[in-house]
Amino acid sequence: MKINLKKYGLTAFALLVIFVASAITTSGGVFASSPQQLYDQVWKLINSKYVDHTNNQQDWKRWKNKYDKVINTDEDAYVAIQTMLASLNDPYTKFLDPKEFEDETSSIKGSLKGIGVQIGLREGKLVIIAPIEDTPGEKAGLLAEDEILEIDGKSTKGITIDKAADQIRGEEGTYVTLLIKRKNQENKLYKIQRAEIEIKSVSTKTPEKAQLDDCVGYIRLSSFISK
Repeated sequence: MKINLKKYGLTAFALLVIFVASAITTSGGVFASSPQQLYDQVWKLINSKYVDHTNNQQDWKRWKNKYDKVINTDEDAYVAIQTMLASLNDPYTKFLDPKEFEDETSSIKGSLKGIGVQIGLREGKLVIIAPIEDTPGEKAGLLAEDEILEIDGKSTKGITIDKAADQIRGEEGTYVTLLIKRKNQENKLYKIQRAEIEIKSVSTKTPEKAQLDDCVGYIRLSSFISK
């Protein structure tokens, strides 16, 4: 029996301003009947659809059978897939487990209470991928590539994205304190008030100095999951 991948909550999404490297969606005809098959399907999808045919200069074929006969549970598959995708060194191609998928979907469908930053793991470090426009995080001065060392005084060493997101989010009007490490600067504490965040999947902008006849503009796609 084939099981829709919604059971596994699999999707890859992009935060790129210009284009998405690859997109894995639950409605794109990808199915898996077992954890091992889930891993195999992801490998095949990246192998055939990834925007860079060299897979960022990685030997992608080495992952094809790397976990044969060792993936027995859903969690085994999630960890194996995350490890495999991490080899691409591409922060914009991601795997979401069921809870992360639900959180992402909820953030698109409804309101989200937090500070408005997109976070990720890079070489095991919790970093800000991008602050969302016109949110407390952006207004406080948080920047892409900032490393979050602590959340409310607790170290982020070894933390998962899911746990970090839970700690940063909270009731509107409450505060969260982040210890931020920024290149060539001293570590700095940011105390930021949480608010209701409006998620805009698509935003546009015209450069301030552009003339009307320049025909230049920017389209930013912050998510590839729609209502």
